Amino acid sequence: MTKKILLIDDNQYFLHSLSERIKSINKDYNVFVTVNSPKTEALEILGQESIDLIISDTRMFSIDNYGPRIINEIRAEYPDLSIVATGVERKSKNLWPETEYKQRKYLLDKNNPSLNNILEKYLS
Repeated sequence: MTKKILLIDDNQYFLHSLSERIKSINKDYNVFVTVNSPKTEALEILGQESIDLIISDTRMFSIDNYGPRIINEIRAEYPDLSIVATGVERKSKNLWPETEYKQRKYLLDKNNPSLNNILEKYLS
């Protein structure tokens, strides 16, 4: 069965790089990305697809305080959905104790097992 992953971020380079990295790990993963409007697109995708995992930035510079708001909205509407937050500041960790946190740079590093571990943990 194909697993579906939603990537939420305002950095197009990071979205493309992470999507390609995920597909290089398992070509059968179906990866959805938010391209122009992270909140609108994320909620549309969640309404149309049965997403298995979300990887979301918690600080989107192009949209003030957007990361925490979208995670809160998703948690309210989809409480059982697995979310991994990226780019987390220490103070953000207290907002969602049930959310796993990873630094972005480690997700793109092919020599670091962080992304592989996340995909195995949430999609196996």
